[in-house]
Formats: sequence, C-alpha cells, structure tokens
Amino acid sequence: MIEQILGTSFDVSAAGATDATATCVLQTKAGSYPDLTLAVTPVNVEPAAFLSTAKPSGAAAVAELGKAGYTAGVPAVEPAGPGVEVGWLSGNGRLLVLRYRCRPGSDESALSDKLVALAKKIDRDGV
Repeated sequence: MIEQILGTSFDVSAAGATDATATCVLQTKAGSYPDLTLAVTPVNVEPAAFLSTAKPSGAAAVAELGKAGYTAGVPAVEPAGPGVEVGWLSGNGRLLVLRYRCRPGSDESALSDKLVALAKKIDRDGV
C-alpha cells in the first residue's frame, strides 16, 4: 500500500512505544533516508484546540481527514533532506502524525498530496 501511494519502497521497519505513544519508522536498506514515521497517541481534545496548538505555523488545513488535519513542509536538517508532515485528530480520540523525510538534496514538492492520500487511507482503515 505505501509503495503504491508514495512510490517509495521501504525495506526496514522498527516500532516502539513510550508511555501511551506508539511509533513506527520505515527506511530503505540503502540508507537512513528517505524515511517514513507514524506516531499515534490518545488525546482528549476538541478540533479547534488541536488546530490552534498542534498545527504548525504555515501549515495548510486538510479537508476530510479525521476531525481536523493539516499538512506542512519540513525543512531539511542535516543529515536529512526536506520532508512533509501530515497530522490529524482521528474520530476515535487519537492524534496521528505521519512524516516523510527525503534524501538530502531531494525535492519534496510532489510528496504533499501523496502523503495526504496515505494519511486518509490510514484514517479510514485504522492502525
């Protein structure tokens, strides 16, 4: 599913949990980037509060993604290239953040729509 939507094949996965937050990271065998991270944590927050506190400055709202969602560019920070983040408040009281970081020197501009499509699939199918 991920390769079909994003066009990236990942070979390695790792998961963990700290307190109530679960995370999963996917990478390629070729190196640390690109990578894809999903973090899920239970929350009790209204959509307006989510958007005012969790949505990064400059992020765009995403329609039809949970109760409220956003997408934002992630600047390159060595050793990673630029990326895209999609965050949303699910209908079942969870905050989900999906982040794709590119290889250094990559162009992330085509990723936003693809990552939003993956987020909507995750939201519909559940994790």
